[in-house]
Amino acid sequence: MKRNLFIVAAVTLMAMVSCNKDNIDNGGSQEPSYYVEFTANVLAEEPQLKTLYRETDRKTLWEADDAISVNGKKFQVKELYDEGLSAKFKNVDELGEFSTPYVAVSPYQEGHVVSGTTVSGVVLKAEQTATAASFESNAVVAMAYNADNNVLAFKNVCSIVKFKLGTASVKKVTITSNNGENLAGTLTIDYNNGEPKVTAVSNGTSTITLSGSFNTTDTYYVAVLASGLENGITVCLDGTVAKTVANELAFKRSIVMNAGTLSVTSTAQSVWTVVGGHNGWSTSTGIAMKKERGLLVAKNVAVTSAGFQFIKNKSWTGQVGNDGTTKNKWISANGSTSNITPGAGNYDLYLEENGKAYYIAPAGSPAPTAWSIVGIPNFDTDIVMYPQGEYLVAKNVKVSSSCTYKFRTYGRWDYSLSGVTKTFTQKKVIATESSNNNISISTGTYDIYLTGNAAFFFVVPAGHSLNDSDIVVNGRTLVGKLNGSDWDSDLEMYVCGDYFGRKGVVCGGGFKIRKDKSWDNDKVWGKGASSGTLAQPGADIPATGTYDILVNHAFSNYYLK
Repeated sequence: MKRNLFIVAAVTLMAMVSCNKDNIDNGGSQEPSYYVEFTANVLAEEPQLKTLYRETDRKTLWEADDAISVNGKKFQVKELYDEGLSAKFKNVDELGEFSTPYVAVSPYQEGHVVSGTTVSGVVLKAEQTATAASFESNAVVAMAYNADNNVLAFKNVCSIVKFKLGTASVKKVTITSNNGENLAGTLTIDYNNGEPKVTAVSNGTSTITLSGSFNTTDTYYVAVLASGLENGITVCLDGTVAKTVANELAFKRSIVMNAGTLSVTSTAQSVWTVVGGHNGWSTSTGIAMKKERGLLVAKNVAVTSAGFQFIKNKSWTGQVGNDGTTKNKWISANGSTSNITPGAGNYDLYLEENGKAYYIAPAGSPAPTAWSIVGIPNFDTDIVMYPQGEYLVAKNVKVSSSCTYKFRTYGRWDYSLSGVTKTFTQKKVIATESSNNNISISTGTYDIYLTGNAAFFFVVPAGHSLNDSDIVVNGRTLVGKLNGSDWDSDLEMYVCGDYFGRKGVVCGGGFKIRKDKSWDNDKVWGKGASSGTLAQPGADIPATGTYDILVNHAFSNYYLK
């Protein structure tokens, strides 16, 4: 719905404008309609996120202190109508020579310059204030243009990210582009025939911060620059990573991106501390380790040449000592009581929560996961896997000669996984299994992925995109009234970023997901009791139209984009 700005002829130095706000409409689409770890919600009509958002009925409202510019002149609200759904504006500035074409910007900002269909000097804020069930007043930039008459339809320049919090007492949420692309700054905007486009950014920043008072009930909204992001984004809560989308991502104009519910694992102090030369080996003043993503960590520890040890309950009983000093590798703890001496320097130190293994990395290095690959090139060497969106990945793994491998945790054999398919296969998602068998791999350089729930793995050539729809999900298909079929032909599923699924499916009614093309109840997934959930065998999933059909790795939720 377009918000109309009516410029009314007035005497000499006075003019009035009237604006109707647009409402937010989910268009009946499934929410969230697309995951990466993040999901995309394309609104049925132009969303006008301007000042105050009333989430209960998805309406955006004008406020009494709103101001816009028309041809660089300031207009301010004179009257509000229908609780702010529409408003009449009057000019604040002397108008002087004032005629078509009209170029309008919302919100009004001092210092911007209008030239033809372009406006420069418009600021998209890098620091925004959290507002429950809404967004900061005047955070979203919009533009309108009309060369023929006095009707101006505003178009959004920004994209919007929305989220909820699953962690209490958060004070600050940051969104950062992983490749340094600008998310905010001082913009030059061209109207671009009704599709406003940012043509230049000065004083740009790759991080947007939303701060203030948050709760775990309401939804929050952030305005970001519409742009393509080569390596995605990272979202942090009070400095701790809550979500990473490491593949290519696009923030599109007038699209609301649903980041879901953001949480971080409790960082409460554990019973483990780090003692050493840095604190005079005092058991009472050791550095407390905190839990992050299932691992205990002490960051930026200034280790001396004397080294350190991990101790429990401030006691030397059961300490973890030197079983190796190799950096960026999980080292199995085998009862040593000697000091761990990686050399003087600042390190991030990780510990398995029961003290079974530890990991030493130079301070600021990427955080490891518990998982590693063992067997490439031999079973004395582990390759640590790192988080990427909803996956764990080891990148640029060089295989000099054919060999076999497995996945295991903490560099130990307490828990390891193989695959239900043991032969070497590229670009195919294989289910994992706990067995004594190994997985074969041939000579080459690969990226090896494991889903976050460790249920599936796949191997692709190094650098291969996860969005090309050419990585087949083995044994999982879509079946129903799809692409002209009437339940008589299965469609293969592919890796689609952080999800499994298939893009551009023409849906003529219901469909289901099944394993090995079987109709056994334990191999079929349909619609669950709650919206967007899957159940076995479930009801037919209703869909009419063309959609990207996406499923999470646990096969517990589906999304229609």
